[in-house]
Formats: sequence, C-alpha cells, structure tokens
Amino acid sequence: MFEILYIRLKVSYTRILLKLMGQIMIKKTLLLLTTIFAFTATSYAGTEPNLSKILKKQPDEVQARYKFRNPEETLKFFGIKPGMTVVEALPGGG
Repeated sequence: MFEILYIRLKVSYTRILLKLMGQIMIKKTLLLLTTIFAFTATSYAGTEPNLSKILKKQPDEVQARYKFRNPEETLKFFGIKPGMTVVEALPGGG
C-alpha cells in the first residue's frame, strides 16, 4: 500500500516538476527573444540613411512610378534597412 502511495506521489511530483520546468523554459525563451529583438532595434537606431538621395539616383522611368508605389513610405513602414535581404513570396502574376 505504501508503495502505491509512494509511486502516486512520485508521479505527481514529477508532473509538477515538468510543468514548472516547462514554464521556466518558456520564460527563458521569451526573455531571449525579447533581448534579441531589443538588440536588433537598437542596432538600427539612428543609422537611417538619407533614403531620398538613394531614391533620386534611380532611373527616370523608375522614378515616374514613385507616385503610385510610394517606395520611401513603404520601406519605412516595413523597417527595411541597408544590408537587409528582401524576398518576395508568392508574387502576383500581373
């Protein structure tokens, strides 16, 4: 009888321990992700180049479409910075 009670207590403690360990791992993962995102955000702070100058160097036929595409606003909205790689996933066929 004591063996059954011991096994049940051991299983209960194991479940509690696993649950606590899971919560600790989740907290550590969230802390790590928060730190990475904070570092990334601060590494780009204040390094925004003069985007207007870069866009003015484009050919005239490209600049003619700027009023429809709004490239400066689009790049700022998505947070695209120099050195980043942009991949178009599932592009349209138009």
